Amino acid sequence: MKTFFYLTIIFLLLRLQYKYAFCQRNVISTEENSYTVCQNFKGIFDPSKQNLHSKVVQGIPGKRGPKGDKGSLGNIEESVIVQNLSEELKTFKNCDGLYRAGICYFLLEEKVSYENAVSKCELHGGHLASITSRQLYGALFRFVYDGFVLWQSSTYAQFWIDGTYSNANGLVTLRDTNKSPYILWYPGYPRPTEGHVYMAFEVKKSFSGNQNMFNINPAHRIYSLCQKS
Repeated sequence: MKTFFYLTIIFLLLRLQYKYAFCQRNVISTEENSYTVCQNFKGIFDPSKQNLHSKVVQGIPGKRGPKGDKGSLGNIEESVIVQNLSEELKTFKNCDGLYRAGICYFLLEEKVSYENAVSKCELHGGHLASITSRQLYGALFRFVYDGFVLWQSSTYAQFWIDGTYSNANGLVTLRDTNKSPYILWYPGYPRPTEGHVYMAFEVKKSFSGNQNMFNINPAHRIYSLCQKS
């Protein structure tokens, strides 16, 4: 059976070779008048027409080539990058508190009025901390709980933060005049008491029970949470 198969293949190849030789000897100048079988042969060996007779099949991708050289940083000068990193590290090194997203948050553990809290934050190169998100508030709340050193004499601690409360519309405005994007009120607050216009928050030593943000009179004397860039 195999012998018959091989003989058949050889016969077909010889016949194909004969037809091709015939076309080579009998080529007519005009393609329209050439033999049909010769046109077929011509198309087979014409690179411009091979796409009519074959289909390109993409095989399995080969192995990845070697990694190229690292590109340049474009128009950013290395000196600028080094300077920015140096400033960042300097700020981090000088931060005696929580360093987050380029901002240093720190506690002033002296009970003062709102006006004095603002002044003392400014003396340290900053201002009262602005709470701008739930994630930031959670981080600051934990920082205060872990970093407050006067727990031995207190069961709770209250801190001034940035924010002015309006009894007229119930909104809290930050020092940049924008509406505070995040407020987590102490139970029973805000209170529409006249003069209770500045913001603070409370942390319990037990880390449970009533705590979080409230509006209070500026004469109240509590601790301060500040920030600086």
